[in-house]
Amino acid sequence: MKNLLYPLFILLLSTFNAQASIKLSSNRLIYDGAKPEVTLSLINDDTRAFLVQAWADVKGNPLLEGKPIPFMITPPLFQMEPGAENVVQLVYLGGALPTDRESLLWLNIKSIPSIKESEEKSTSKMLLAVSNRIKVFYRPAGLKALTGSVIENLKWKKGDNNTVVVTNASPFYVVMNKVLINGNAVTVSIDQNNTVVPPFGDKTFSVTGSHGATLPVTWSALNDYSLPSKDYSAKVAW
Repeated sequence: MKNLLYPLFILLLSTFNAQASIKLSSNRLIYDGAKPEVTLSLINDDTRAFLVQAWADVKGNPLLEGKPIPFMITPPLFQMEPGAENVVQLVYLGGALPTDRESLLWLNIKSIPSIKESEEKSTSKMLLAVSNRIKVFYRPAGLKALTGSVIENLKWKKGDNNTVVVTNASPFYVVMNKVLINGNAVTVSIDQNNTVVPPFGDKTFSVTGSHGATLPVTWSALNDYSLPSKDYSAKVAW
């Protein structure tokens, strides 16, 4: 049995050989509404060509879900040869988004690898498409850059069912980088749906462990360049 399992293990290793070497110039985009478009640069640093598909979506933003997406992607489908560079443009078509606050959508880039001539007859290798999904913040003309004061001025208060609520009184999305509640690190992730505090909105975090009459909170967030801010602190009355 051991002799039979070993070649099967080797076969599985060679079968699931996913490759995608399309590199993106940024992991998030800020679309300045005063400009006609925002661009994302792509580089193929692999030795094979890729078919690349680009599209926008608003899944995860309840304010825009179910509505037409007022953006055009160009080009939506193209091929990238080894070593090639390309640019994807996101163009706002106008008229559908608030002018007093940012709007959040996502840009998707799917890379589908080509099969080399030497691989055409191989039955033990599977090349998988890889997708990247990055945040795009549409910032209406007139809104300036996100500053440290926006992050510093987040307000924290006691919520229901052993939680704390952070409120954002600004017109910007605040992307949390770190949250400590009563000295305990809170997992900030897409899976937890707690990475982004919307404009003029709030986000809830669970409290674990015992605590006193006040609850210390420490946080930081990402600036326009995806760099973490300094740490800020507050105390929540309990």
